[in-house]
Amino acid sequence: MTKQQRTILTVVLSLVVVAAAVAGGILAVQGTKTEQVSRQAAAPTCPTAPTEVPPPKPAPQAKPSAPSPSATVPGETQQPPQAQTPSKPAQSQATPGGNGAGPEINVKFMELGAEWCGPCQSMKPVIEQLKKEYKGKVEFVAIDVDENRDAAEKYNVSAIPVQLIFKDGKQVFRHVGVISKEDIVKQFKKLGVTPAG
Repeated sequence: MTKQQRTILTVVLSLVVVAAAVAGGILAVQGTKTEQVSRQAAAPTCPTAPTEVPPPKPAPQAKPSAPSPSATVPGETQQPPQAQTPSKPAQSQATPGGNGAGPEINVKFMELGAEWCGPCQSMKPVIEQLKKEYKGKVEFVAIDVDENRDAAEKYNVSAIPVQLIFKDGKQVFRHVGVISKEDIVKQFKKLGVTPAG
């Protein structure tokens, strides 16, 4: 083999090694881009349409605690211990009758949503306006389905936000997704509820 042939062979082998290294780098970069795309596809999105609620995580079992004998005060009856649940209760954002002196409120507006849900966040200013306009006439309740899975299950919530209206404890209206203030007001009018003051 001549010196010139050896030089050509060395250059060809060097090019093959470089080409293999470059191809390996391109595959690694493409793999990374594929992983990024799949991660983006898996991330929760908040379109204007209703957002699906992720499946519940199993809750840890609460251990019943034995009552302390020293906790009993003479002359008082001891209440049985209540089981602790991981979910938080629904937070009422308006109290019926204000200070207790007004008439009892028999219409309740409930919205089930979550902090991470864009459509739910877009409903907040609408609900705040309605709370001011219907103060003392409608009870407004907001439930975070991540913190209160029992409520999500009770009201068959698979996508959020969900708006429910109750009259005398009976559900009379249900809507999934973003709803306008005007459409909510129409539902209140059907129930004979007018703005306060």
